[in-house]
Amino acid sequence: MHARLRPGTILLICTALVEANQLSWTKDIERVLPAMTSTVDIKKADPLAPKIFRKDVCACQIQEWWPSFRPCTIKTAFIDLKEDFFEYLLQDGLVLPEGVEPVTASSGRVKSKDDYSDSDFSSSSESEQGSNPDEEQSDPNNPDDQEQATRPKFGELIDVISKAIEDLGGEVFPKLNWSAPKDATWINVGENLKCISVADVIILLKSSDFAVHDLCHAFDACADGPNESETTVSVENQRRPTKVVLALRKWFDMKTSMEFRCFVKDEFLVGISQRDCSSHYDFLLEWRSQIVSVMREFYLNTIRGRFPLKTFVFDAYIRQRDWKVFLIDFNPYGGFTQPLLFSWKELDELHESMRADDARPQGANSADQEPEDAVTWLSKIFFALGMQNYDW
Repeated sequence: MHARLRPGTILLICTALVEANQLSWTKDIERVLPAMTSTVDIKKADPLAPKIFRKDVCACQIQEWWPSFRPCTIKTAFIDLKEDFFEYLLQDGLVLPEGVEPVTASSGRVKSKDDYSDSDFSSSSESEQGSNPDEEQSDPNNPDDQEQATRPKFGELIDVISKAIEDLGGEVFPKLNWSAPKDATWINVGENLKCISVADVIILLKSSDFAVHDLCHAFDACADGPNESETTVSVENQRRPTKVVLALRKWFDMKTSMEFRCFVKDEFLVGISQRDCSSHYDFLLEWRSQIVSVMREFYLNTIRGRFPLKTFVFDAYIRQRDWKVFLIDFNPYGGFTQPLLFSWKELDELHESMRADDARPQGANSADQEPEDAVTWLSKIFFALGMQNYDW
C-alpha cells in the first residue's frame, strides 16, 4: 500500500494550514512537501515474518486489552465510530465537517467565519446569508459553494470528541483499533501527534495511511485470511473490523530514547529493542542491565498471564525520573509488526536458546521460567545487536 495523497489534496491541505497559521509558505511547505509527495511502502508484511492469525490481530485491538491493563497504561477515552464517519476518513480531500474549525497555532483561538475568505473551513447560517440583501448569494453552479453545502455532518460525534479532549486535559493523541497516525505527523504543528482540537484529530486521521490500513487491511497478513468471520464485515470487497473505535489518549511528552519494543514468544521475553532505530543514545549502553531488568520485571509481574496470547509484541515506555514502566501498545508477533533492531530469525534463535538452557532450577515458580542469567545475557544481545546493525 502506498501514500494516497493526490496533488489537489496536497494543495488543499497546505492552503488550509497556511490559512490556519499552522504553516508558512516560505519555510514549512518546503519541509513537508517531500513527505507528502513521496510514495513509500507502509504496513508491508515481511515475507519471513512468523505466521499470525485473526485471533492474534483481534487481541491486539486497544479496546480489547486496555481494560485489563488500565492501571499501567495511558488514560484513554473510547469513541465508537459509525460507517459514515470512516467512509468519510477514506475519502480524498480535506473538507472538515460542519462545526469543526482549525485552531490557530499561535493563540490557540478557534478561527471564526470572520477570519476566512471563501475558504473550505468557513461557514455561515442561512439566516446570516439572508440578512444582508447586498451580500453575494451562493451560486449552486459554483464548485466551491457546492463543496461548502456538502460539508459532512457529525454533530453528536464532534461533541463527544470535543468533550473527551477536554476531559483528558485538553491535549490528546489519536489512535484507531491498532494504529496511531504516526505517518501523518508532518502535518501537525510540532511534527508530533498532539491534538488540542477536533480539527487536529480529523486532519491527522485523514492524512494517514496507517489509519486506512486499520480500516481496510488489518487482516491481510493473517494465515487464516481476511475472509468473512465474526470479527470482520465485508464492504466493497474489503474486510473491515466489525467495530471501529477512536481511542483518544492523554498526551504526555515521551522521550523517544526511552521507548522500547519487547518480543515475547511462548511466554519467554526473548528480545528488547529501542523503538527509535534512527538514533544512537550513548547512555542506553550504560543503563542496559537496568533497562532489561526493569522491563523483564514489568513483563513477569504485570503482563504475563493477563494477556490472552502467549506469543506477542508489546511496546512500553520507561519514565526516566523514577523508572516507572508504562504499557503503550500490543502487536502481533509477525505480520505487519516490525522487528526493528532484530530480524525474526534472530528472535526465533534467541527463543530456542532460552528453551534449551538447562540452567532453569527444578521446581521453579512459573513466573521465573527464564534462566537465571537471562537478564545479563539478554542485555548483551540487545545492545550488541544495535551496534552491529548501525554504523554510529
